[in-house]
Amino acid sequence: MGKEIHLDCISSRSMRDSAKDELIAKYGVFSNPLANYRTSHKAAEILEISRENIANSLGIIDPEELHFTSGPEESSNWAIKGAAWKMKKDDHKILYSAAESIKIKNPIRWISKSGYKSTLIKIINEQGINLDLEDLKSKLDKKIAFICIEHANSELGFVNQMDEIVSLVREYSPQAKIICDLSTQIGRGKLDLEKLDIDLGIIDSQAFGGPNGLGALYIKSGTRIENLVHGDHSEFGRRSGAQNISLISAMGVAAEEMHRNLEKEVMHIKQITKETNEIVKSIWGECKINTPENHLKHGIFNFIPGLISSEIMVQEMSKRGFAISASSGCSSVNGLPSHALKEIGLTDDEAMSSVRLSFDHKTKLENITKALEVMKEITDQKIF
Repeated sequence: MGKEIHLDCISSRSMRDSAKDELIAKYGVFSNPLANYRTSHKAAEILEISRENIANSLGIIDPEELHFTSGPEESSNWAIKGAAWKMKKDDHKILYSAAESIKIKNPIRWISKSGYKSTLIKIINEQGINLDLEDLKSKLDKKIAFICIEHANSELGFVNQMDEIVSLVREYSPQAKIICDLSTQIGRGKLDLEKLDIDLGIIDSQAFGGPNGLGALYIKSGTRIENLVHGDHSEFGRRSGAQNISLISAMGVAAEEMHRNLEKEVMHIKQITKETNEIVKSIWGECKINTPENHLKHGIFNFIPGLISSEIMVQEMSKRGFAISASSGCSSVNGLPSHALKEIGLTDDEAMSSVRLSFDHKTKLENITKALEVMKEITDQKIF
């Protein structure tokens, strides 16, 4: 079997070549940037340049609002637990979208054990899937501690109306912190954090072609949260532990390249997402497509190729050299139907048969076509 064709770029994607080169070039940099000798000064300089490059790519004016972490899971835990610990009151509540990923849901479930009440905000499937703004508005009050909203959904590909969401929260719950998972938006659409006006933003390095196992938390100036990792004074005293300079430098280079080529890369991702929709229709004829027609732009295509278990489909496709995902990649391991798919009206069988293809700026349409043709062969064989 030849090289696997990777069509699960939301869950994981390869590093950009420029980032790989940078990782190798800076591999020998090991000194603590907080120390006071020549090699530590070099490490500190690399750290500063990388932070500036990433901040610039995300529309952050002050690079010191960006704090490096071990990945989006740590960033999510820090944002949620840090905000909860800082604002703790017995009657405070948490709001979060019904379509959030487990890296948001699980920390919320954990913090709810300490007295917080968590409430879902509905998503609606009317003229395209979106967060239900009326439901959000009805649940906002002065007891909301914070609200968690994805900028763009990683399972179905819809983009939330962030301007309206932020405006509603600021009007009806001015004390509430807005925590936003930015991972699916970065590199797939325009993003200006200064204009977005959120309080905390979760950033995943691999989402834009940087190293895996690395991320950051955007903390808007003036936002107070408790630290998650205690120890030394790294990351401006907010996140202890020696930074991996070579990984961060590679992340900075990836962010710079992404920012420089953003328009072209976004256009490519949008184009192949739309073309995937047409290919599926031509191969299957009639087929239930879960990604809404008006959101075919973020490189996410969720559909039901047939009433065959998505886990079996993933395994069969892997045998044939294709990496795809069950509908909600990282949460499919629990064996339960996706909450987001149930929320938009799918039956249990439909939800458990949904698969997700996801692309990046290097994905080739010919490989998507091959994968879809093989998928159709598998469904025709009725493998259960």
